[in-house]
Amino acid sequence: PSTHLQNMLVEVPEIDELLHYSGVPDRDTLAQTFQEIRKTGQAVSLEIWAQEYNRLFEGNVLCPINESGFVRRDKGAILADIAGFYKAFGFQLAVNTGEKLDHLICELEFVVLLLIMLAKAREENLTEGYSVTYDALAAFCHDHLGEWLALFCQQLTQMTVLPVYQQIAKLIQSAWSGVMTVNQLPMAEGSLPAMAIEE
Repeated sequence: PSTHLQNMLVEVPEIDELLHYSGVPDRDTLAQTFQEIRKTGQAVSLEIWAQEYNRLFEGNVLCPINESGFVRRDKGAILADIAGFYKAFGFQLAVNTGEKLDHLICELEFVVLLLIMLAKAREENLTEGYSVTYDALAAFCHDHLGEWLALFCQQLTQMTVLPVYQQIAKLIQSAWSGVMTVNQLPMAEGSLPAMAIEE
């Protein structure tokens, strides 16, 4: 169950370069925080990771990791809308994940795909492609991921007993705010402000 987090904590030597090209604010702080999380996470045993993951996200679900756990709308309508976004851009979930369409990792991966497409359209001066991708990205961030990501980070920070999860929540929220700012994307109403990362 903690596979996603383990994958995130492997060494990413290009993190500085990726952040540089992203243009997000506070790149040095984000890179440093990522490396600190990686080191802290590697010191936590797999058993403890699994126990805390299960305590938070499985069973009683102290911290839902799906949009439908936070957004109080018809679950079927949420999933149908997300499926429409994914289909329109050829995004498919890996068969072996077993995750629902509104899982945090799935929604983040889709946003990353759109950001890559947006950068490519900008680089190749594809005006129409840029406009279509930007509009989809803005709509998805506003109607889906942006509507619940800050709440998820806040809930995770409050519910976890592992400091590394609190660090991860702060990193996610700060990186998300940076991406929204640098791409001039609209923040969903009721979104929480970025959580400060302690240096």
